[in-house]
Amino acid sequence: MMQKNRLVPTILLAAGMASAATAQIDPSAPWGAYKGDQLRRAAISASAGPAEELAMTVSGQYPVSEGGFTVGANGDLYFKTHRNNDNISNDGGPGCTVVRMNRETGAVIASVDLDGGSGNYSGLTHAVNGIWTTVHGNGATPAIIRLNKDTLAVEQTIADGAFGSLRGAPMIGSVPNTNGNLNLYVHDRTNNQIHAVDSVTGAVMWSYTPIGDPVPFGKMGPIWTEGGRDVIGYFANTPVFPGVALKDNGDGTNTELWIGGPENFNWIGSGAASTPGGTIYVNTFTDDNGDGPTPTLWAIDATDGTVNWAVDGHRGEGSDVELNFFTRPAVMGDRVYCVGGFGVVTCFVDNGGSYTQAWEWRDEAGEFTTVSVVDVDGDTYVHAVRQGDPNADPIVPGEILVLRDDGGSFTEILHTDLSG
Repeated sequence: MMQKNRLVPTILLAAGMASAATAQIDPSAPWGAYKGDQLRRAAISASAGPAEELAMTVSGQYPVSEGGFTVGANGDLYFKTHRNNDNISNDGGPGCTVVRMNRETGAVIASVDLDGGSGNYSGLTHAVNGIWTTVHGNGATPAIIRLNKDTLAVEQTIADGAFGSLRGAPMIGSVPNTNGNLNLYVHDRTNNQIHAVDSVTGAVMWSYTPIGDPVPFGKMGPIWTEGGRDVIGYFANTPVFPGVALKDNGDGTNTELWIGGPENFNWIGSGAASTPGGTIYVNTFTDDNGDGPTPTLWAIDATDGTVNWAVDGHRGEGSDVELNFFTRPAVMGDRVYCVGGFGVVTCFVDNGGSYTQAWEWRDEAGEFTTVSVVDVDGDTYVHAVRQGDPNADPIVPGEILVLRDDGGSFTEILHTDLSG
């Protein structure tokens, strides 16, 4: 399937900005894109161990958007809020705010209010020429936005009639298109499309419509190169359309390399890769899709979309054994880290055509909904956050758990609540 889109974009450039600005992933930003990097691994290397005492609060702001927290090359913390009641958009709906904080003191260095309704489930992507994000729409014009890294001033806005509502941080390609520029890739919830957009001219190079219904959390990734062109992996939040690998031909067209992958839906709608063009790991719910409960972790061959192996979720077999994962896995080497229901944090080892479960932490309580992995001088630390319940009586606070991966076992380093 090959598609092309010739809609004319609206481009607004700040005065004095070079037209050939480089929308290239900033390799010096340690956590410059959602879930770590282009492979969405949620894994980084650091020179210091996990923080045991650190608290920073920015009052008067809504919670951080899903995937909205990053660390720049300067070490400062950047985040985007889900919305901001102090910023009213055209339709009376709340907008959102991007904030830059000092990593040592928590002081706000810069912030900017953006339009966009309460559907701003979008993070930040650090490029050489600035920080890219999206405005969802919902009363405002859906757009791709580029911010100045230092001041957070808006330096570029790309709005197009092809955009219905945009979700997720833009992914940035690494192979120039026929205009000599890198493409941005964004997910459009309303139109159920993926758009490839020239990062300099703002032209929509092509739009792709997956099979199945529109999904609320259409996070793309990973992205890699194959045959000298960018390839985008996308695993939809629907059981009807499991996954696709799209090759950007660079000339305004795309090619489906394969449709395949898992057999159920997931919350985040995307995968994490081990290496470029290697294995993609996708977590799905283990709910019954009509043929019985499905597996919960899938290892997908990036070359053809076939399933190398899948982990049995043990659906309905009890809180002491069930595995039901709610977020992208974190990947470091051949080790895959997953979190989910019944208070589970676990590690799997990819053996190629099979897997081994190396260890499991479980307390049969609540849900862990995010996981990240940090390598510190050869030691691997797993950071997991448990979702709280503010409506419970008494209130159930969120929690953070830090485990050291010891190979076939783990050591608990830190386990504490998050102050309600």
